[in-house]
Amino acid sequence: MTGINIDTSSILCLDAYDGLLFDEQVDGSPATQWPREEGVPFIESVVRASHAYFGPTLHSCSKDRVMTGVHLGRNAFLCSQLRRLGVIEVLGRYQVVQRQTRNGALACPLGMAMAGLHAGNRTLLCAEVRLCRQNDQCSAGNRCKTNEARARQNGLYCRPPGAVRLHKDDNCRGDIVRSVGAASGTGIRNLGSGGDDARSALFLGVKDGTIMEVYDDSNFSKGDDFAIITTRRDVAAGCVGNLDLPPNRTILDVNVSGTKPTGGNLAGKVSSLRFFSQIKHTDGRCLGRGVPARSGHTAEKLLLGGCADPGAVQWYRFEDGTIKINGLRLDRCLAAFVDGFQSEIGESFQPGEVALKFCDRLQYDVRWTHTPEGQLKIYSNYCLTRPDGPLARTPRIEPCQLPVPETQIWSANF
Repeated sequence: MTGINIDTSSILCLDAYDGLLFDEQVDGSPATQWPREEGVPFIESVVRASHAYFGPTLHSCSKDRVMTGVHLGRNAFLCSQLRRLGVIEVLGRYQVVQRQTRNGALACPLGMAMAGLHAGNRTLLCAEVRLCRQNDQCSAGNRCKTNEARARQNGLYCRPPGAVRLHKDDNCRGDIVRSVGAASGTGIRNLGSGGDDARSALFLGVKDGTIMEVYDDSNFSKGDDFAIITTRRDVAAGCVGNLDLPPNRTILDVNVSGTKPTGGNLAGKVSSLRFFSQIKHTDGRCLGRGVPARSGHTAEKLLLGGCADPGAVQWYRFEDGTIKINGLRLDRCLAAFVDGFQSEIGESFQPGEVALKFCDRLQYDVRWTHTPEGQLKIYSNYCLTRPDGPLARTPRIEPCQLPVPETQIWSANF
């Protein structure tokens, strides 16, 4: 089950896991309610806060199970396990969904299945399903790929988009020193002795607007040699032939900046790397910082501008759906004000505005998904939308549309 229409007692199902479900049982006893730490106030409060959910306890399947049927009158479910393939965990993060609909039903995001429900409060508990048979069964941005380590089992699972392979020799030749998933927020300190051999980088399936920072220092310090590499289009396969030199732009369309000292001394001395993302519209402009918060206020308005302008920023998305800026306080998130908002300190937001604002408030949305079609979507079915006109700079949220209009298509490595 991936959704339910409570008014018509109908369910939304995905026929994608035939042969992978087993041990179906009636579930939904008080022992399996969510949060499962009921009666342990401190732990329960942490779980609730992490999901920004403070409503009634949900009836749910027990751990590692998903719903395959429901009896609304009895608050009872049919729940099944998913088979594991090798060492891959088949269920990932959980997410509370209250306002997202699909095909007329209250629905989990793509790539997730129902694991719990409170019918009266119209709230779902959704679990990420990492097994897949095709791309549209994965969470936004992930791709259904073969589990290479267990290929003989024909196992497919959802993996983040793109990867970068560090090679021992120039021009992406020689031994592979390290292969790293290129999703924003990925970071590796202390690559170890192998990093000292890395001289070139091969980009595979990496999205437009991906930012890779490579450092000689093991703690991402720019006090030593470093390079910032930004893709300017989707890259199926392309080589940065030497980390000290600009890449061959006929192979990989990227910007390289930040290498120091002049001439560079980074190749063969890589100690750490990390990934971020631009939020880039199809018109070539990026979402960045714009109007600073007024004195005594906490919100900062956002503007579209050049992707290399001073206001351009590096974004990254957490597993809970919040989107934050590298180098900014962790309690500030990309926020959307569907109904407008008047804060206790006098800040006023009109319906549809977006800004940087506190992450832990319930009066506005801070959890986003990036759909395969390129929409940046909050759970109430509103999408980030470019304003009309080539000079207009203030993005808004408006109802998501299908087919997707050009104004709602954004490239991001989320």
